[in-house]
Amino acid sequence: MTKVITATLSVSYDGGKTWRPVSLHNRHGGRRTADIRTPRTSGGFVSLRATAADGAGDSVSQEIIRAFGLS
Repeated sequence: MTKVITATLSVSYDGGKTWRPVSLHNRHGGRRTADIRTPRTSGGFVSLRATAADGAGDSVSQEIIRAFGLS
């Protein structure tokens, strides 16, 4: 398995029309975590877009519109 060398995460509160980058934190064992600050309003949705690439030139991108709702 080739190690991931770059990773990004973005968040959208308008169904993917606009995106804001989210800071990723490197953790033990090569894991990354993020703290997502959501609006204080209820009834909306959060969409997520993540990318990752390894040293061998392989990459992946995943976009989830309405990943979870705000209550």
